[in-house]
Amino acid sequence: MLHFARWKIALIVLVVAAGFLTTLPNFFSTKQLESWPDFLPKNQMVLGLDLQGGAYLLYEIDKQDYMDKRLKGLVSDIRTTLREDPRIGYTGPLSVEWEDSGMDREFGAKEACELVKQRDFPPSSVAFDAAFQK
Repeated sequence: MLHFARWKIALIVLVVAAGFLTTLPNFFSTKQLESWPDFLPKNQMVLGLDLQGGAYLLYEIDKQDYMDKRLKGLVSDIRTTLREDPRIGYTGPLSVEWEDSGMDREFGAKEACELVKQRDFPPSSVAFDAAFQK
């Protein structure tokens, strides 16, 4: 059987009673606390947002915009892999698209053409549309 010294039991009871007495004003209104005797605590604790009822946050994702951007990135990666990976040996048509709504069409066109020429893609023997009619 557990045996605690009486002074330890008294100290525990005293600490619990002090904690209860300190939190007691939170259960009463300010008007009721004004009528309490001066020796009792009257200060209420200020509760954080989580204890006052929480904060409501709404996160919204534009799924269509995310999917469009993700698909454009994947298409670019797939085309690059099809052309550059020698194990695949893709020799079909290649479409190079340049999309940037914030730029003038003539600005950067020369650089884009030079980049495509540097890749040195072998020309396809099939027209682009005809490759998909098989």
